[in-house]
This record gives sequence, structure tokens and C-alpha cells, in this order.
Amino acid sequence: MKSILSDAALKQMAEPTWGAFPTKAVKKGSTWPKNFNLDLGGIGQYDTKYTYTVESDDKTQAKIKVEAKLEYKAPTDKKGLPFTIKSANLSSTDGVGSATFDKEKGRIESSTMKMKLAGKLDIDIAGTTTEVQLDQTQNSTVTTSDTNPIPSTKK
Repeated sequence: MKSILSDAALKQMAEPTWGAFPTKAVKKGSTWPKNFNLDLGGIGQYDTKYTYTVESDDKTQAKIKVEAKLEYKAPTDKKGLPFTIKSANLSSTDGVGSATFDKEKGRIESSTMKMKLAGKLDIDIAGTTTEVQLDQTQNSTVTTSDTNPIPSTKK
């Protein structure tokens, strides 16, 4: 689990949201790419290419369209897991989302992302190979808050 949920992997999982943060002055129609690699050790690597486009822009906020294309790479080492992914043919579709940039606060106010991942994996468990058909839809939502959303337990 340490190789799958390492500090680096958790940080990599959050990076696509921050990719919508423009690093230069933008206006309606501006576009910029960002590529991210998520290494989950024995589970494999996810290389994702994002394209961000400003769809609307006013005095207080900018709406940013997000498009994504994911490429999966099977691991070369099982990293101590009780199984091995021997081969995989996975592809992504419908990688779309949006982000709202709050100009007054200088931050991403919210973002959403939807991506479908489908294909076949050959997984070896104790010398027996099983073909697995994967059909996954992932929906992610991030909201920024000025206050801690978790109530304090201190008395």
C-alpha cells in the first residue's frame, strides 16, 4: 500500500486540479497544456495530458474547460503486491471537466472532472493468469473553502 498511496502519489493525484491555475495572464479563448504522471507502483503508471481553455472571463471569475486523455502503462515490478499485472490495454474516453478561478481570491474555487477508463488486464495471482475486463467511470469534485469543513473535536 505504501507504493500505491505514497506521499508522492497523493500529491500527484491532486495536481490536475492545480493545472487549471493559469501561470500567466489569460483571457477568453486562452489555452494551455499540462502533462501529469501518476505512479502507483505495482498498479502501474497513468500519464495524462490535460488541455485547459478559458471559456468565459469577467471581473470576478474565469470558467475553464478541462479536457484529458489518459495513457496507462503496466508496471515493470509488482513492488511487493500479491499479484502482477502482466499486460494491459486500457484507454480513456470522455475526459472532460471544468474549473472556476476566483480572481478576487486568486485561487481555484471549484473543479469537476469525469473520465471513463476501459479495457482488459491480464493479472497473475500465484501463477494463475486471469483476464479482467475493466469499465470504470471516475467523477472528481474539488471545492475550496475559507473555513475548515471538518468540525473541531477539541473542547
